Formats: sequence, C-alpha cells, structure tokens
Amino acid sequence: MLSKPTSVIASDLIEAKDLNDLVDYYNELWSDPSTGPFTFTTHNDTTGDNLDRRYGWGQTPAAIVPTPAATEIVTLNDINQITAQINAGGYHKEENVILGGLIPLTGVGAATVGSKIPTSLYNNVCTLTDNLFTNQYETDFLNLSLSEVTSTNTVSWSDDLEVIHKFTFTDYNEARHFFNSGGELTFQLSMETGGGSYNQFWQEIFEQFDSIRIGAETCRVVTDDDNGETHYDVISTSGINKGFYNGILYSPTPAFNTILDAGVFRHRPGGAYAYAYAYVYAYSEYNSRRIRIQIKADEVSGFNIYVKVILVEDADDISAITQDVTLESGYAQPSTVPVTTPSPDSGVPYATVGSTVYQFMERSAPTVTEEQAWTSVDAPAGVQLEDFIDGSTNWTQVDGSLFEKNS
Repeated sequence: MLSKPTSVIASDLIEAKDLNDLVDYYNELWSDPSTGPFTFTTHNDTTGDNLDRRYGWGQTPAAIVPTPAATEIVTLNDINQITAQINAGGYHKEENVILGGLIPLTGVGAATVGSKIPTSLYNNVCTLTDNLFTNQYETDFLNLSLSEVTSTNTVSWSDDLEVIHKFTFTDYNEARHFFNSGGELTFQLSMETGGGSYNQFWQEIFEQFDSIRIGAETCRVVTDDDNGETHYDVISTSGINKGFYNGILYSPTPAFNTILDAGVFRHRPGGAYAYAYAYVYAYSEYNSRRIRIQIKADEVSGFNIYVKVILVEDADDISAITQDVTLESGYAQPSTVPVTTPSPDSGVPYATVGSTVYQFMERSAPTVTEEQAWTSVDAPAGVQLEDFIDGSTNWTQVDGSLFEKNS
C-alpha cells in the first residue's frame, strides 16, 4: 500500500508531484491498491502486500483532467477536482463524512481558477483522505434485496437440518470490490407459528436473529425494518465470527468452514439498550439449539460463494419439529451516491466541479441460487447447556455473554 503523502511546509508551492501523490494514494481505496492484481489462489495469504486486497472499491480511478505536467505548479482548479472525488468517497462511507467544501472559483469574492493551492489546504485534504482508510468497509448506502431465493422445508425433522445457497459473482475481484465497499450477503430465517413448545423455541431464535449478514470480515445481526441501521455485535458460543476474507479457505477441493456458531448478540453502544445482551439460548430443556453457518468458494463459471445454514438441535431433544422452516437469502448492495436524480441529495454540491458530478457507482450484486434444498443431517453438536435452575448458585456468567453450569 502507498503511504499518506508527505506534508508540505508553508513556504512550498504545491507541484504536480504533490497532487499526483494524493491522487495515487486515494486510488488505493477508491479504485484498487497498486500492489494488485489479486487472485483467489492467494486469498488466505496474509504476508506482505496480500492484506492490501481488503482495500479497493473498484471505482474508475480518480484523476485530474488535464493531467498536470510533472514540474507544473498546480492550482485551485486542480485540487477542486480531486477534492470532489474524495468527497464522493466520503459520502459513500457516511452521509456526514464530507471533506469540506470546494474553493469557489466563480461569483463575488471567489478565487481565480489559476490561483495557487495553499499548503494548509493540501495538507488538510491529505489528512482527511487518510481518515477514509479507517473502517473501510463501512457505508450508509445499501440497496436491500433480501429475498432473491427462498427455501422452505415442509417435512417434519427431529435431528438437524441444513440448506445451501450459492452466490455467484463475475470473478474474484468483483466479489472483493463488493465486500470491500460494504456489501453483505443476507439471511432471514422464519417458522410457521404453532406446533407446541418444541417448535416455538426455534421461532424465538429466528425472531432474535432478524437478519444475519456476512460481510468482509465478520457477521452481524440487523433489524431490517429500519433499513439495517440498527445493528448488533454477534457473540458466538464457539468464539467464531468470520466473513469473506477470514472465513473462506482457498483449496483446489474446497470444503465448508464454520464462520458462525451463534449464540447471542449484544446491542451496540448509543441506544437505550447499549451493551444489553439478547439471549437466544434461553434457560430451558431446548437451550442448546443454535444456528451454524459455514462457507466455501470456487471459481467455476464465475466466482461462487456457497453458504450452508445448519439448524443444530439440542442433543437431548428427540421430538419432531413439524412447522415449516423458511430461509430467504439475498444481499445488501453498495449503491450509487451521491444521488443526482430525481432529487439531488446533500452530497452533490461537494462532489461537483463544473458540470461533472463525481459518484461512487454501485457494485454488482451476486446472482443467488439454491444449491441444496433443506436436508435432514446429523451435524456435530455444540456445547450443551444445562437447564437453568438457580442463577445465583448453579451458573456462572462467562465473558459477559453466556452462562455455564457450575460443576
């Protein structure tokens, strides 16, 4: 990865090299790192430049037009162009992350197009660009398509149950750009009401896990009725919570790898329920049921991610589950911003130079298909929790999230 451009001192004039260094640095995030191209065969290589693959939103490279000559003293018009493009990236991350207004070049009291760039302005834009590299997966702008494929199990089952959905991208780098810019794979489980206590506890689990999303490096739980803005930390009973980069293990003969064996989740800070825990494993005879998610990938007619969702029964429970179980799969797709039509949004003035509006262009979404219908299986059991009898004497809280039975 390139480093943040070196600050210039007050007596310097900003030359083309300085501004080109800024453009090249921003393109490491906006377009793709200069250390690429990246391949799936080195997906799990965490040495040297291979971690750079987690940056790059796949956008058309930022540029100043016309490109200043190498020793040319650049002007306000030049820095306005790159600032507008940086603002488009900042707006993609968060509506309020705008890197300051552009220098006005028309109107009363405006600077002239050929005015030299103040060193303080250049240094400020460099610093604000560097800040965009923090939490590079974040975005506030997603198109939600949560029901691309629906699989429903209508057959009674008493062991464990699994289903596999496939997400196909054009190629590995298209998948990288999707996840790098904040894209997620989405999963919603539900069950028909009724069927007695054997079924009702699964219903409760599905209600707690409103929507599970797989991102670049982690899973999270969101409430989709508020467009996914309320989200939670997923706490896995197995200590496993992974995503695209750390969950997929490259192999010529890929095998499924567990990325979540859930658990409970915790409200994130800032709300009325900050750091409160929502327990899926209620203290009952069915308290060891869990949702287990596994993934693998291959490059056959595109780049394919296979997601297996397993419903793991309590090892002690042999009663049949009779109610229909449904999995809806889809995606949260990073969308085009700022929006110019029909009603321009607040980011447009800060991303516009002349008649050009710079935009983050939406990433291609995967095609979702059912790879395997719901199938009864015998999955490995997880940690079995005993009945909750007396929390003050018989149970110990572990890591602030789970209770374990005292021996």
